[in-house]
Amino acid sequence: MPVQQTSKATSDSRHQFFGRHLLASYLDCDSQALISSQICLNVLRKAVLATGAHILSDTVHQFPNGAVTAVLLLAESHASIHTYPEHHSCFIDFFSCGTCDFESLDAILREELRPREVIFEIVERGISINSSNQ
Repeated sequence: MPVQQTSKATSDSRHQFFGRHLLASYLDCDSQALISSQICLNVLRKAVLATGAHILSDTVHQFPNGAVTAVLLLAESHASIHTYPEHHSCFIDFFSCGTCDFESLDAILREELRPREVIFEIVERGISINSSNQ
């Protein structure tokens, strides 16, 4: 679908459309941290705030088997934790269109969840849009 431009910009103006997406697995964690909806939400909030992100709202759900899903809506995008207590593990998803510090997030999560192993990747997303080429 073509992009419609409503105003003409100068030939050197650019807009960066980008984000960074952290996808992480925290394995063999402290089991008690994974089955408490309040602990999961507090840990995620603490870790996200350490990145410099701004929390707009949150929601959390406790499943009958003890698993927890907590999601934070951020000014910069979103963060979530999905726990699997039967595997002593969880998934973390953190997307930011800002300059959030992923290393701080990881440090807090390691401290609070005490995983024996962490697997993560950071996916760079976006494109550079040059308004003079439209």
